Amino acid sequence: MKVFKLVAMIPLLLMALESQGQEPVDGQKGLSRLAWIAGVWHDASGGVQFEEHWTSGDDVMVGMSRTVKEGKTVFYEYLRIEDRGEAGIFYIAKPKTAQSEAEFKMTSLGKTSVVFENSAHDFPRRITYSQTSVEEEKKITAVVDDGTDDKKLTFEFSSGRLDGQ
Repeated sequence: MKVFKLVAMIPLLLMALESQGQEPVDGQKGLSRLAWIAGVWHDASGGVQFEEHWTSGDDVMVGMSRTVKEGKTVFYEYLRIEDRGEAGIFYIAKPKTAQSEAEFKMTSLGKTSVVFENSAHDFPRRITYSQTSVEEEKKITAVVDDGTDDKKLTFEFSSGRLDGQ
């Protein structure tokens, strides 16, 4: 009788783990679950151009972000998403003005969305990526916020480079 109760609870335990971003999505493991982030993305709204480039990888994805205003790069940062095994998956950012890197641990993972958080960081404390498609064009939305949605920046990225290449 006790074995039956334990076996009956396994699906519930697996669902709880998946909602915390710990179980594979569609049988995928590690960073392959985030392959949809890889590529070149741009957002040219409001007269400012934002661009992100991401490579795919088994244990690390490497990225960079830059902001261009009036033809000049006004901000950039180096980015990584690392699979650290049992410790989890981390998003690491090194802005041009920072002395050190900021790390954000993955706290949630769905088929086309991921959330990274670091409650000890000043801003942002949460970074969310989600994939959408509009008329068959792949798009990614990136949101950085303070963890409460009181202060947030949203980037609506389309695939491809700003200069059309």
